[in-house]
Amino acid sequence: MAFNQLVYKLIFSYVKNHYSAQDIVQEVFIKAFTSPPHQLDRSKICIWLRTLAKNGAINHLRKHKRMIPSTFENEILLHQQGLFHETLEQSFEREQYYAALISSIAKLPQRLKQILYLYCFENLSYRHISEKLHISEGSVRQCLYRARKILKDDMMLRNEKIL
Repeated sequence: MAFNQLVYKLIFSYVKNHYSAQDIVQEVFIKAFTSPPHQLDRSKICIWLRTLAKNGAINHLRKHKRMIPSTFENEILLHQQGLFHETLEQSFEREQYYAALISSIAKLPQRLKQILYLYCFENLSYRHISEKLHISEGSVRQCLYRARKILKDDMMLRNEKIL
């Protein structure tokens, strides 16, 4: 049971999705039981399972490149059941929200938009973005912070105008 929680938490930290994490945990334990290493000390079982879990999560992310940011993924998963019972007004409000968000993203300066795209849609790490754009990782972090802040402020301003 302790190994199960350890493996689950590690995988969830990568994939950020409960159901995917459960699937990967199952795959990791199947792999662990079907092909254990020949000579493994009891003290190193935990390290070996962590390695299997990390590799399983990374392989999952490579196979299923995210096309939308994880915050939106979680929101969509939470609302999937409710969408079947959504009223026309709620549907219209949801469409307006996403249209406003896209409009806010379009207003961003090109550099911020580019870095936001690489991070959210291409799923690149700070390091890979910095290498691709030939800037420091600190600059990537700062640009992402600014882009998020601008989007948040713009969306809050739009909400205040509506109310």
